[in-house]
Amino acid sequence: MEQRVGKSYVAIRAVLRKGTFPVLIVTPYSAVLSWKTALTDFKQSDIQILEGNTEKRVKALLQYHRWFITNYEAYRTIPEELYNVEWSCIILDESDTIKNPKAKVTKYYISLGDAVQHKYILSGTFDILHPTNYFSPLRFLSSEIFGSNYYGFLKRYFYKPAFKWILRKNKKEAFARILSKYTYTLKRADIPGFKKTTYETVIVDKSQIFITLENNLLYKYELIFKEIYKQTIWVTVMMQWYRLLCGGFIFDINIDKLKLNKLKELACKPIVIFACFKIEVRTIAKYLNIPFIDGSVNVKTRRHLVENHRGSIVINPHSFSMGGNLSHYNTVVFYSLPYSLRLFKQAVDRLVMYGKDTHCIYLLRKDTIDEDIYKAHKKNLSESKTMQSLIKKYTLIKEG
Repeated sequence: MEQRVGKSYVAIRAVLRKGTFPVLIVTPYSAVLSWKTALTDFKQSDIQILEGNTEKRVKALLQYHRWFITNYEAYRTIPEELYNVEWSCIILDESDTIKNPKAKVTKYYISLGDAVQHKYILSGTFDILHPTNYFSPLRFLSSEIFGSNYYGFLKRYFYKPAFKWILRKNKKEAFARILSKYTYTLKRADIPGFKKTTYETVIVDKSQIFITLENNLLYKYELIFKEIYKQTIWVTVMMQWYRLLCGGFIFDINIDKLKLNKLKELACKPIVIFACFKIEVRTIAKYLNIPFIDGSVNVKTRRHLVENHRGSIVINPHSFSMGGNLSHYNTVVFYSLPYSLRLFKQAVDRLVMYGKDTHCIYLLRKDTIDEDIYKAHKKNLSESKTMQSLIKKYTLIKEG
């Protein structure tokens, strides 16, 4: 189900209909209170949030409640205690969290779920995952879907001609049939009253100092190593510098304010600004005198800002990809774009709400890597394909 279409409400209705209690809801920390709000909308009051230190969480688990809510990190703090409860139902919100079959968090929740009869996985981006990433979330539901062995699953449905697993043509129909049996897809376009997000590009010209630094970066630096793998590493680093330069920075030095000034014009009303680099986030916050959220801001402060702040705010999308609700804003501006289309969509969808207009603005530096990433998103390229196309382009530029 796409984000903002009411995944939590659908799951709650299913549990109430079957009466399968106690229920464990596992969700990103930023969505814990959203789940509590959703439950109270159904007049549910016997709710226990598992938070605080280990002692408090263990004490809370010893008492019976119909609903328990925790974040994914519980597998680190109270693993045995969760095992000791006879759960009737487990709900994994943002189940993409367990897409990696080798990760400890994946192995833990699959093991926890094996003893539970009723299970649900919720995801707003399940449809844009690579098909190999379906194994672990569906394995949590049942070992009968794709089996218990990940490599057996790969061998049965995929082949690997080079570096990437590809779904076999003669298995596509069977694969799709299995997915349709165990998953339910609902898109906003299927719901009357959901308005489409509108998109706009705002182009910023290059200053003279930008052009000089861009030429130095792209054409005059010599490769230290000739080996392909080291050359690729160099180009990847160079692209990061180039992305920073598009925002007006060389490392932590602001070399021009053209993009910042354009952003200031757009921030004449409360907006959400997404910026991918720490120096961008901090500079924007100081330049516009607004709060920020990045990896250095603790979770409680993030939650307080999201729930109570109503002015403009700047956020690093890598620190706010799942579970946050920004639906009280109408406009989002991307000062810089992430390589990941999935991360981009998750960020935009934080603002979407039934019956409300949502406007997304791309703030791009003209004829630069900004526009290259934007075009990759428009083509719905995955993060890996976006990176491959950019590395190919800028390797050729360097060689030229």
